[in-house]
Amino acid sequence: MSSFGKRVDGPSGRRWLKRKRVGIAASVVSCGQAAAVLIEDLSLTGARLRGRDLLPGMKVVLKVGERQLSGAIAWALGDQSGLQFDFASPRR
Repeated sequence: MSSFGKRVDGPSGRRWLKRKRVGIAASVVSCGQAAAVLIEDLSLTGARLRGRDLLPGMKVVLKVGERQLSGAIAWALGDQSGLQFDFASPRR
């Protein structure tokens, strides 16, 4: 069984949240440079992207239409990468 793209944050080595396959065209912006990507699957905490030159640790903003989400590239292999979204702390 391949471990490609799996996070090992659950007791069974699986992701906590299921991802939905979407195939949405988007762009990522990092250091003022934009690049086209395809969002292949999506969850509340991250996404799998298909695009070039996305490196682990890179901080990016994912833009889909008028919506923007910030995050960091968690892994990359070839033209695929995993984006983990940043979340603001809840107000108290």
